[in-house]
Amino acid sequence: MAGEGTPLLLSGLSPDITTGKTAERALPVANRRKDALLATLAHALRSPLAPIRRAAEVLRMLAHKDPTRQNAVGIIDPQVSQMVRHVDNLLDVHRISRGDMLLRAERVDVASAVRAAVETSRPLIEAGEHHVLMSLPHAPITITGDAARLAQALSNLLDHAAHDTPTGGQIALTVVRDGARVRIAVTGNGGGLLADRCDDVFALSSRVQHDGQGELGIGLALVRGIVQLHGGEVRALGNGEGQGCSFEMWLPVTEPLPSPDMAPSVTANGVPAAAVGAKAQGLRILIVDDNVDFAESEATMLELTQHIVCVVHDARAALDVVPVFAPDVALLDIGLPGMDGYELAARLRADPANADLVLIAQTGWGQPADRERALALGFRAHLTKPVDWATLERVLVRA
Repeated sequence: MAGEGTPLLLSGLSPDITTGKTAERALPVANRRKDALLATLAHALRSPLAPIRRAAEVLRMLAHKDPTRQNAVGIIDPQVSQMVRHVDNLLDVHRISRGDMLLRAERVDVASAVRAAVETSRPLIEAGEHHVLMSLPHAPITITGDAARLAQALSNLLDHAAHDTPTGGQIALTVVRDGARVRIAVTGNGGGLLADRCDDVFALSSRVQHDGQGELGIGLALVRGIVQLHGGEVRALGNGEGQGCSFEMWLPVTEPLPSPDMAPSVTANGVPAAAVGAKAQGLRILIVDDNVDFAESEATMLELTQHIVCVVHDARAALDVVPVFAPDVALLDIGLPGMDGYELAARLRADPANADLVLIAQTGWGQPADRERALALGFRAHLTKPVDWATLERVLVRA
């Protein structure tokens, strides 16, 4: 100190936060790159699955009296479905982690969600020759939530049970009301879980064992995320290795749904349930897709169901053929070379002669923003590849 008390030296620490601040600024950029990478990866994985699924469906139509072909289709179809589910689950877990998953809140009949989940998981259940015992209450139970997401969570639990249960095993699905909540339980008689692992199986990094084979727990992580978004909880109950296991989903109950006569049922794709099973035949359908294998296999499938089909592989060819072919429906890929499917749709819509042309997007780009853009441009529906035949047929019924 100087004589008058003025400090000559000040001691202290001044930490350097440059590295932390630089990393903080880089984080949004890294997240955007990760989002773009996941979307591109999903598209890259879906694109080759689309022609495989179409080819399998053509084989199914032609294999009525050929056990060898029937067996081949029985192997291909559930495997393709599982690969698609893995891709979708990974993207949905990512959306939940960012807080970007939006729910379409409505009153949902629990029994309807359960039946939809069983139908989604049916290929895997049938492949394992499992017997499903379903116990539903006589009185309707309703919850407030997103019907499609709840069915997705339940089907993931059923998929886990189907993987874990030995061939010819039994899977029980029960729904019971418990006060202000409903308990939905899925129980298999497979390998089971150790008690100290019950909480870990819902972690994204978890590896779930099925007959000695490890599988990433993406589906179970998604179940937990969806249930939590609905204000509920999910539990794993293990009785020990080899003793089977149960998963319980607990959700808050709300008031009953209106009478079925008051509102038509709608499927997850926005197609009236009354249209399911109806047959659309005799449509003039234009397929525009640069994936030749997919386009040709889809054309074969549509022709087998009495449609008239024209196939082109780029937007320019589509613009040339539309005035001549005069299609009722155009199935457009979005990622076309040169002019993409969005611009093609805009040009088709600009011509008054195409006022009645129904546009349907078939694409590997399945982000919510992709769907919103397609619908805004006048597409009747946005279908994410690989599209199963039942979904496409329901959309064609409306054309």
